[in-house]
Amino acid sequence: MIFDPMKKHRNVHYRTWGLWLLVLCLSLPTIVFAESEGLDALKVTKTDMQYAVDFSYLQTVAPNSIAWLYQPKTTINQPVMFCDNPDYYLRRQFNDHRSSNGSIFMTGEGVPDFSDPLITLYGRNCLDYSLFGSLSYYQEDAYYQENPILHLITPQGDYQLDVFAGIRTKLDDWDVSQIPATSLLTDALPGLLERSFIKPNPSSLPVEGDAWAILSTEPYEAYGNRYVIYARKRPIDYQTSEIAYVNQLEMDSRITLNDFVSVDNVGSWMLYAQNDLLWKKLTFEIQTSSRRRPFVDGGCGPTAVAMAIANLVEKEELTKLSAFASSPLGYRFCSCSINDYWCSGKHLTYQLNTADEYFRYLPIVVANFATGNNIWGIQGRVDGYGTSMRYLEDLCSIFDISVTQTAHVSDALTFLQSENTIAVACTSGYSSPFTKASHFLVLAGVDDEYLYVLDPMRRETYEALDRNSYLEIIVPGLVRIKLKDTTQCNLYPIYQLQKNSAS
Repeated sequence: MIFDPMKKHRNVHYRTWGLWLLVLCLSLPTIVFAESEGLDALKVTKTDMQYAVDFSYLQTVAPNSIAWLYQPKTTINQPVMFCDNPDYYLRRQFNDHRSSNGSIFMTGEGVPDFSDPLITLYGRNCLDYSLFGSLSYYQEDAYYQENPILHLITPQGDYQLDVFAGIRTKLDDWDVSQIPATSLLTDALPGLLERSFIKPNPSSLPVEGDAWAILSTEPYEAYGNRYVIYARKRPIDYQTSEIAYVNQLEMDSRITLNDFVSVDNVGSWMLYAQNDLLWKKLTFEIQTSSRRRPFVDGGCGPTAVAMAIANLVEKEELTKLSAFASSPLGYRFCSCSINDYWCSGKHLTYQLNTADEYFRYLPIVVANFATGNNIWGIQGRVDGYGTSMRYLEDLCSIFDISVTQTAHVSDALTFLQSENTIAVACTSGYSSPFTKASHFLVLAGVDDEYLYVLDPMRRETYEALDRNSYLEIIVPGLVRIKLKDTTQCNLYPIYQLQKNSAS
């Protein structure tokens, strides 16, 4: 006998989509990771050519969730639940609150990691077209042509569901689970295509080795109709050359805080920011770390070093870095991590190749280097602390930059008067006007009255930190300090960098 989890519940009760959305808004404020602060956290957000869901958070509020089902331009945008009891999620939302609409779910007959060659998901045929209420629209060819795919996003991997058939039935003949997976093409597909109200795109038809997905509604009391949609289930390869190329174009088009600043008769400098929206949320950790800190938290070191290097060497030289990566892939990052260690494995990666790419993303490259992706195996990110400069000399040697260290800001002021020089300084302690903890800065230049400093943490004001008003902001990211006040700013140790002019 074919099991039918919907058979007991013929009556259709519904709430408006607005109420469902309100429940989601109250219960799932950060389920879907969004690149922009202003995006609705509920929207499955296409970031870097991929839909990203924060499953670690989702499963804290919905422990039985196993996936997220999404279809652009439709109301299908919900968690997928799992329960051995087939009746449970017919009348409960993801948060286990009772609801006439219920949830999208898989029963205990399925495998929650979606490894089966045939999966079945159930959802109510809601009158407000939420859940699977929109499946009836597939009777119109125009709707199918506009919505031929769905996205099944899981912790194990993502799948594209290519719709190829749809039927309306009062019987149990929709269920092909009793047919061996190896026989679906011969024993199930011809009959489905003959009965289907969908004329499928040839490219959507399953072939040998494809897995299948079934989306099924419950029968509607007044008409006794069950809508069943069949789709080919294929894992998404985010690393195809075509998609990667489009992804890089999209990343390169994003606004960044990267900028050039100049001071008359002193110098012109490249500015980067650790709190740049382009990378501030990326995980920045070594492989053995027990923490998951974002780049904005501790990225001052790599950002300061990136500014120092960018202001000492020609842009074309930056590609030298690729030869010194321990990874055969060189340097790359994704939308969740500055390195491969903490990437979820589901994101598109941005592979750095050209001088322009290295220049634009240099703080991430230096951070990647500092987490151990270098031929020396040196790590500058410290688990449980911040960032050290243990990697600095090896990194600078690639560009023929010498590094000396001093604890006296007066030495650095003299040093900066020479050609091809810049310095990276640490500042910390109660008297620091830059931070309440520890922070790396770039000492960029000096004139008769001021020391000019590049701050990786781009700020509009230092009012809460600079109790003695030592700092004067020229533009966010560039400040100056009167020479007489530099000894009061806890600038030590100081790493003095000088580019060999003969290089």
